[in-house]
Amino acid sequence: MTKNVGTTDRILRIGLSVVFIALALSTNLTTTIKVILILLAIVFALTSIIGFCPIYGVCKFDSRRIDPLERKK
Repeated sequence: MTKNVGTTDRILRIGLSVVFIALALSTNLTTTIKVILILLAIVFALTSIIGFCPIYGVCKFDSRRIDPLERKK
């Protein structure tokens, strides 16, 4: 598993996780929506922690900064 999530992407994912958990716990939403928000928060947090996003992998996308010297290889 090659890392494909950059630092900025990780920070945004953690922020979204916090927002989703806060929404699920503090608002008067249906149970289904709360479960979806919590699941999304877990997925975003996990992909941020491990640095790999399966969707990015399938799409061959990488949000990490690449050293200009490595691009020439």
